[in-house]
Amino acid sequence: MPSSHQKTWLFGIFQNAPAIAFIGLLQTSGDLRLAAWTAAILSGLVLFGHAWQKIKHDPLTLGTNIFFLVITPSIKASYLMEFYHLGAFLEVHVNTGFFFTIFLIGCFLTLFTKEGFISVQSENRSTIVKYSTILLVATLVTIVWAQLYDGDRIVEIGIPLMILFGLKHLLIARLNDKSSTTGVGGMVILSASASSAFTEEI
Repeated sequence: MPSSHQKTWLFGIFQNAPAIAFIGLLQTSGDLRLAAWTAAILSGLVLFGHAWQKIKHDPLTLGTNIFFLVITPSIKASYLMEFYHLGAFLEVHVNTGFFFTIFLIGCFLTLFTKEGFISVQSENRSTIVKYSTILLVATLVTIVWAQLYDGDRIVEIGIPLMILFGLKHLLIARLNDKSSTTGVGGMVILSASASSAFTEEI
């Protein structure tokens, strides 16, 4: 396997470590609190590691890791400070919050970075904004979907997230004259499944 492919694969594992740990712990121990706090801590380490090493972070995975980092402490702090309605609100709307976090990250990247939400270097800034906006609109649709759909969690979270990843790479391929791009692969479903498990009380 070429070195560049190895690095891409290792970075994919590294970025998705919080989701992998969350699902693994939840399935083996059944302890939601342990799994949730482990994912939060690992997310912090992943985000710190990327910033320290200046490693390019996939925008969608970045949103997922920020969500893991924020959601568990936020719910716990809400109950500790006796903001019970806020804590309950976060729990009820956790799936919507998952996609909303990705949307906020996308808005920030589109407005303040050259590569935009699609995370591609291009001399044509207007094209980056255009394609990033398409991905943002798609993310808005997933927010509405997560809010309205009440059923299987894979359908509610997993499939929309996979569509976002697929759309992102389709846009990149078009931007690069329909050349092939390296995707995140099977890691997508891990992040999606992990986020949906937060619908239980932390």
